[in-house]
Amino acid sequence: MGSLELMLYPINDSIIRSINWDSETVTAVSKKHILKALSITDETLLVDAILMTGTSFLQPFPPLLDTTLTKNQPYSVMDALNILRAAGKSVTLACNAFQDVLDSKDPTWLDKYRKARMVIEHFIYIAESGEVQVHAPEGLTVDAHEYLGVQLPSELFHYLNTGLIGPRLLSWITHGRMEVLPTIDGFASDEYKDLVEKGSVRIKEMALSIVEPRLNRGISHKPITMGVWYDRARKYTMAWESEGKGGAISRQVASWNAAPSSIKAHFPKFKHGSILSEVTALQNPDFSALTLAGEGDKMKGIKPAGLIQSICLWRFLHLRGYVDDSHALTHWGKALAATLSALEPTVEKYAEVPNLYEHALVALELIRLGLLHASNKHEELRGYPLNGTEDDRASLLLISRCATLLKLRHKSYGYTGPLSKNLLCFRSLASEVRSADRDLIEALVASMFLYAQADRKRTDGWELSHKYVFRTPGHYCSLD
Repeated sequence: MGSLELMLYPINDSIIRSINWDSETVTAVSKKHILKALSITDETLLVDAILMTGTSFLQPFPPLLDTTLTKNQPYSVMDALNILRAAGKSVTLACNAFQDVLDSKDPTWLDKYRKARMVIEHFIYIAESGEVQVHAPEGLTVDAHEYLGVQLPSELFHYLNTGLIGPRLLSWITHGRMEVLPTIDGFASDEYKDLVEKGSVRIKEMALSIVEPRLNRGISHKPITMGVWYDRARKYTMAWESEGKGGAISRQVASWNAAPSSIKAHFPKFKHGSILSEVTALQNPDFSALTLAGEGDKMKGIKPAGLIQSICLWRFLHLRGYVDDSHALTHWGKALAATLSALEPTVEKYAEVPNLYEHALVALELIRLGLLHASNKHEELRGYPLNGTEDDRASLLLISRCATLLKLRHKSYGYTGPLSKNLLCFRSLASEVRSADRDLIEALVASMFLYAQADRKRTDGWELSHKYVFRTPGHYCSLD
């Protein structure tokens, strides 16, 4: 069962498209039937025709999109077959015949096709034994990484499969590219561009720096570019620390260690995974000194899930500048501690409202990045306050922006009016910061398992990830 693109591969004839449990019927597509209907005896011809019509990894053959050349729109596989048959069943000859169209539309289409063809020929699959294998490995070329991507450790895919980490970081590495997708409001303000290009990208580079030392060395030499939706021509090459343990980020991460006995001795009611507990603990200089890893003091095989959560949060706070190298709170760390402490009575009073500590942390992150204020009003966007004095409007705007950090809770009345594009614009900033911080948290927890600092033989990976990972829209995971 799956996409019609499975027709490109050596499947056992049919692809199940849908199952109707009520009528007990199955809708399927038969490869043999398609070959017979199209009068094709060679399966490679069908593969080329499907590739020409466009797939998830190859754009359509440009002449098929030209209404002066292909009268029937939308075009079909038969149209691609007719072009192939007229060109001696060769995609290369077909490209030569339409070279003028390719030059004006996509001069590199033939190279892209050849890479896509190699992907089909040497696809990667999981055998029935569970082993990850390459089809027809004897025909692989020396530049196989250019079309198959780089190989990540199977261990990482296990953590992805169990929900311990998400796919974003792995996707950047395998594809060598990170795409910044359009915002909900579709508006790219100057502060949003500055955040994407100079702010959040630094956090994402930290995440790469943490995971990269445990991967294939070839990855260090393969650039990862960032593309942005508001400027397709703009390319940014991401930089990460590739010096292993000698880098500043690696030193900061490796400086943390803590024993359950020392935590229990100082804080009998310590709540692991609550960022309030982790920040408050570092206000005690006697305890913070115990979290410093000594020379040759290697963390290994931590079993308690709570301790894994706490160490990941401490490392996150260190990397983000809330904690210094002596594991004492910085000015920003003290501000965070004061904020969380002031919020504690509210959290206890409204125990049913989730993620309040996390929202406070995101707010502080936005303040540090110069984004949470009443400036950058964007009066041109719908939803800007219209009544009251200038101070009244600015105050209302700031309160509204703070409110967008919280989860919306109201009765379902249906549609009652237009959305505020002004607040959607700010929501895009908050979402970008939250997503970048989540990427960093996931990199930290993945590195703990990759370095065997945490016990790999555990069954609570899903529960563990849901207790401290940042939420993203549609994924409600809690820090508290």
